[in-house]
Amino acid sequence: MSAPNRKGMGLGDALLVWMAIGFIVVFGGGTYAAVHLGSWMAGIDSPPNIRLI
Repeated sequence: MSAPNRKGMGLGDALLVWMAIGFIVVFGGGTYAAVHLGSWMAGIDSPPNIRLI
């Protein structure tokens, strides 16, 4: 049997992971900011509660 390949992650793989994390942070933060800005513009004290379940 041959030994397993243990090269690890390359630069491209690491960059892809960090880009995915950055996208999630930017999308989540943008959504959070949009909800709060929209509620402020509508004159609502706090954003509406959304129940996912």
